[in-house]
Amino acid sequence: MRWRLGAASVAVTTVAVRLVFAQTTDDAPLVETSPAAAQTTESPSASPSAAPSIVASDTPPVAPAPRPGLYTHDGFYLRYSIGPGAYRIGAGAASGDVVVEGPTVSGVGVSEILAIGGTLPHGVVLAGASSAVVSSSVIVANYGLLVDWFPDPAAGWHLGGELGIGVVRNVDGIVAFPSTARPPPDPDDLAVGLGASLIGGYDAWVTPQFSMGINLIVMTTAFARQTFQMDSTSYSLTPIAGGVMVSVLYH
Repeated sequence: MRWRLGAASVAVTTVAVRLVFAQTTDDAPLVETSPAAAQTTESPSASPSAAPSIVASDTPPVAPAPRPGLYTHDGFYLRYSIGPGAYRIGAGAASGDVVVEGPTVSGVGVSEILAIGGTLPHGVVLAGASSAVVSSSVIVANYGLLVDWFPDPAAGWHLGGELGIGVVRNVDGIVAFPSTARPPPDPDDLAVGLGASLIGGYDAWVTPQFSMGINLIVMTTAFARQTFQMDSTSYSLTPIAGGVMVSVLYH
């Protein structure tokens, strides 16, 4: 009898525990997990297709600054120009208060410029220069100071002038004698005066320091006189010369 009561008591207790557990389970709220929440909780490393984002920029790359002095007319200046030229020389002698005009001579030759110097601010060049038009019988030359100006030091246009000693040499003695009764001057004599030249042109860049271009030159000499040997008559010479030249410039 006692065994039966014990077994019944155990059975009742088991049923009561099951009922309590079932009631507790039914009362608990159900928690649903949304797909977005599930995706948020996933680790970034779990998605093999994920790639780092790249932000595009509209700013263009900055080019490196050029070295100073390249493609700029500054510093040391060396110019050599050569090309065809022409000249005309007139002569005159004073006889009392009357100026007696002598013959003139003209011809063609080779024009040249050689100048060496340096650059001041604002594209201004100071250089020692020699410019000349030379033929087989006549030399018209200037030796002096050249001022050459580049309005834009990075461009090629330039304009300059030379002032110095002007030289006229009549090698064949065919200038400055008004008649055959008077012999020509000594071919070795030089008529020296005040020389002036005007030059201009354009130089195109070939390398960062070298340029080539075309130069024009016009020159004259004032107060140049030449004397005959026989009667010591002095004649003034008025030359004018010019040329078109190919120029090579290191600057």
